Amino acid sequence: MDSSNDKKNEVFYFQQILDDVPQNLNWLSENEIAVLNQFRVTKRRNEWLLGRWTAKQAILRLFAKSQREVNVKLIEIIAADDGAPDIFINGRLSVYPLSLSHSHNRAVCLIGKNGIPLGCDIEKIEDRSMAFIRDYFTNDEMHRVLNTVESKRPSIANLIWSAKESVLKALRQGLRIDTRQIEMIDLIEHENSGVFIIEFKKNKSLYKGQFFYSDNFVFTFVMNAQNWILSELK
Repeated sequence: MDSSNDKKNEVFYFQQILDDVPQNLNWLSENEIAVLNQFRVTKRRNEWLLGRWTAKQAILRLFAKSQREVNVKLIEIIAADDGAPDIFINGRLSVYPLSLSHSHNRAVCLIGKNGIPLGCDIEKIEDRSMAFIRDYFTNDEMHRVLNTVESKRPSIANLIWSAKESVLKALRQGLRIDTRQIEMIDLIEHENSGVFIIEFKKNKSLYKGQFFYSDNFVFTFVMNAQNWILSELK
């Protein structure tokens, strides 16, 4: 049975693909269209649109759960000075923390309700070179990959990398932090999902994470809380 504290720390994820994004732009605010017009590279433009569409659809679904309605154009996803996305409703900064990630025309977002730092990431499962692993993984993480049966090494390597990315987003630091300062210290795997714990060595803080594999992608979600529930928005 879920404790009341777990329920209080319920967070929600939602995913979309590029084909879900409508061709018309009537769901964007004037400010967002101004930002969109700055992109000259189609790939970057599409990634930005997919991320904003995914986040806005998630927010609409989250509000609908509490019977709250809001015009989609009054929802704005604005990058803060540190680069992390913030939610604005009718011009005001929302208390809902948000994390966004996209990979190969697929996006996922994670939304909380109580201001506790959170992060999410999606990675396509592909080979990671030993040079990459040596540069970005700790020794224990590298040994975890090497001790995995060879056919499953890409899955584990991308899981570890994705988990690190999620924590970096929760910290709102991105790759400004040495990724070896963020270490997966525990991992429990089930068939296509599992849980993990990441330690941020600088201050010894722990991030509890959840993950699942789907369509040759790995999705990771973290929160700076001991107990929390991950739910999918439909």
